[in-house]
Amino acid sequence: MFYNYCYEKYGDIHESYLTYSSFANVRSIVLCRSDYLENFLSEKSKHWMRFPNCKGPEELGIEGRGVAFNTNFKSWTLNRHFFSQAILSPKFINEAIHWTNDLFIELESYWNKLFFKKEIIKENKNILDISQWFNYYSTDLIIKLLTGERSYLMTTYYNTFIDEKFDHPSAIVNDSVKLVQALNKHFTGYSMFYIISPFLR
Repeated sequence: MFYNYCYEKYGDIHESYLTYSSFANVRSIVLCRSDYLENFLSEKSKHWMRFPNCKGPEELGIEGRGVAFNTNFKSWTLNRHFFSQAILSPKFINEAIHWTNDLFIELESYWNKLFFKKEIIKENKNILDISQWFNYYSTDLIIKLLTGERSYLMTTYYNTFIDEKFDHPSAIVNDSVKLVQALNKHFTGYSMFYIISPFLR
């Protein structure tokens, strides 16, 4: 609503200042045309910094590391090069395609058992929450591609609907759930360092 209003009033490019606390104002430049964004993520782009400078990453010890939140240009270009080499290798792409298909077939098998049987459809027993399923599907896929180990979040979610248990060891299934809960808390904590000023922390 706000961005539509700004687009109608100011046109293709406008800026806004978002206040997260009484001490932190973040300047945002909003681009409304796709041709402005085409080369934004390119290696040759002059606009390599995506996030505003703040003290949070420095306090957390991640300043100058990685790709997404790195504000050190030399470190960013080196990390981006290694990151591109890793994810654009044919081996990684083939593995990503393989696991995307395998996990989707597993997801379909759960849906067939839970939602697509005639008696279930007639009685309207279960409601398909597709966003929740795809959240678990994408998390299982990302963990497999990053670590090489399977997580079983879709299986855990399926088990909440039905009493049928699978061959996966319960310790591994429980560890998958604990890992994802810990990661969610971890990233929520990171966001607090970005949003809330050091004075309030």
